[in-house]
Amino acid sequence: MQIRSSIHRGARDDSHAHPAAGRGVVIGREVDVLSGQIGEVGARSAAGRFPSPNPLFAGCPSLFLQTACATRHLSAAAALVAVEETGLLLTLNPRMKDRIKELQRVVSECRVTIAAAVPADASAQPVRAEIVVLADANRYAGKNRAVATATGSNLDPAWVAVQRELGLSAALTDSPYVPAKKQTALAAVLDEARALGPDVVAVLPLHLDWLKKDVASLIAEINKAAVPVALVLEHDNDPLGVQDAVAGLVRLLAEAEVKIALLRCDISVIGAVAFGASLGAVGTTTALRHLYPTKEKGGGFNGGARIGIYVPRSMAYRALDTLNTAIALDQEHQERWICGCHRCFNRPLSHIHDEVAAYQHSLTAIAELGQNILDASSPLHRQHAWVGQCNHAQVTNMEIAAETGLNWDPPKFQGAWHKLAPSLPPLS
Repeated sequence: MQIRSSIHRGARDDSHAHPAAGRGVVIGREVDVLSGQIGEVGARSAAGRFPSPNPLFAGCPSLFLQTACATRHLSAAAALVAVEETGLLLTLNPRMKDRIKELQRVVSECRVTIAAAVPADASAQPVRAEIVVLADANRYAGKNRAVATATGSNLDPAWVAVQRELGLSAALTDSPYVPAKKQTALAAVLDEARALGPDVVAVLPLHLDWLKKDVASLIAEINKAAVPVALVLEHDNDPLGVQDAVAGLVRLLAEAEVKIALLRCDISVIGAVAFGASLGAVGTTTALRHLYPTKEKGGGFNGGARIGIYVPRSMAYRALDTLNTAIALDQEHQERWICGCHRCFNRPLSHIHDEVAAYQHSLTAIAELGQNILDASSPLHRQHAWVGQCNHAQVTNMEIAAETGLNWDPPKFQGAWHKLAPSLPPLS
């Protein structure tokens, strides 16, 4: 589903100005955002703010926000992506009994929310936003998650069918979790996905060993199936804080003969897109920024997780209470804690007090970083920009630790990506 919404985002170039619209565009179809009725139109226009260098489908942006579907999360997330011009990835609760009915409900709610998005600044120039919405069944998460098998059925064709009926731009499979070394089960999931049609994307929720230790087999199976893939990586903290996993991902992106997306992630989605991924989805909460192993209470929905907030100067998520302690201790460098994103308006990050405000700021600031990195003139320039930014952030984090005395180590993903620097060809 791709919804067109007339919004305002600061004093930007108005070359794409468009009158307020109450209808949305999907591939070859037009959707009334209030009724959901579909009629024939021409092809969609390309994404505006975040055009993917390797799009999963025509008009697909490179950056998505991944959110749970409870109304209190959904309304805020839908309004946010309408302003930021990212895509929106709806993630169902794995305990939901009637997934199809729930998806119909949340898509309808999204259409209404996005259509009603209002300008934040009435004096700013209007721009057109094409909002792409995708859906993740999330069967792979939780203590009772589904696990892939080599025999029998892994995927539900009805889940794909309802996504098509709702006009979603692509149909993501309701894939089970694929354990390490289960190559026949991996092949079975991919084969079933391919049989479901050309608009289908095979979601692959993977044990991290597929990237760390067996990436050659993963690449071979993906290329054999010839179906687009969306990765979900399992780890108890940050899967792309593991050097071998980053190296495996980069190899996969270089050698895969199909489009590769990265779901349920954090800031590393920018690096993934810089190295060739079609898109990356940033989770609104800690629980949606990676897949928890089953030993973690609640699997992919860990209700006890602390509120995380993105700190632009250190390019890292930090717990809200830890952030406020750092601000109080770092009186000589208060400029570090000022955010210039258009939601914070040069206020200190201490003005943020709740989860919704935290992810609204976080996505806004990450989107600005992503735009700076991904607007570079070539793939190699994007890669150098990302790796260099990781190195700069490492230094900033070490300075904060030294000057506050806090446990403020650089996030491991920064070092894992920066270690790729010697392997990059020099810029001409």
